[in-house]
Amino acid sequence: SVTANFAGAVQTDAINRFRMLQSMASVHLSAKVQSIPSNSATVLSFDVADINTDGMYSAGQPTRLTAPITGKYICSAGVSFDSSASGTTRAVWFAKNGATTYTELDVAPRTSGPQNMGITSPVLSLNATDYIQVLVYQDTGGALNAINIPDLFSMLYVGE
Repeated sequence: SVTANFAGAVQTDAINRFRMLQSMASVHLSAKVQSIPSNSATVLSFDVADINTDGMYSAGQPTRLTAPITGKYICSAGVSFDSSASGTTRAVWFAKNGATTYTELDVAPRTSGPQNMGITSPVLSLNATDYIQVLVYQDTGGALNAINIPDLFSMLYVGE
């Protein structure tokens, strides 16, 4: 049972064990598609917050999940592209504060069916107000849709 609360921790039993409350967010894109131009890194936008503790997601900044406190975080994302035999690359990665990149996944195009791609970050050290975005790239020579199976993005605080 919970008996005390201080500095973001909850006492979980009588022998003074404490558990940090988890900050987390999970968002997805409700629209069926997001058009991704060819040969251009594109930041994905999300419009539904399935989980949003501590205001990590803001509809006013729909491309970001923002760290509410300084600490360690893990991010994950899933992206699906429409099928296209054109081009040589489909890619997805994370960017911190619009610059530093993490966990890039590049794959050859799929010629039939959606191209599902999933990534998980290493443990990231973030300061309060640092933000993470999901970027994608494709080189078909024309726009290609990112489709909402599963187009999702999540961030979890894992400690100091």
